[in-house]
Amino acid sequence: MNPLATSQIDPRGLYQQADIARITGTNYSTVYRWLRSGKLAFSIRRGDNRPVVRGRHLIQFLNPKY
Repeated sequence: MNPLATSQIDPRGLYQQADIARITGTNYSTVYRWLRSGKLAFSIRRGDNRPVVRGRHLIQFLNPKY
């Protein structure tokens, strides 16, 4: 994963699967599995019925606290 990934994320922003894949350096289908398994919280955009992730949820997912 890109070590500067969290610095590129705006906590108030909305990110689609392709954006998350680009930022984290993972495959698009990997992001899809994260969303569908419930590991990454998302909501459905009304206009096009696509999943979007808030920036703060993405930051929490990439920096887990143990």
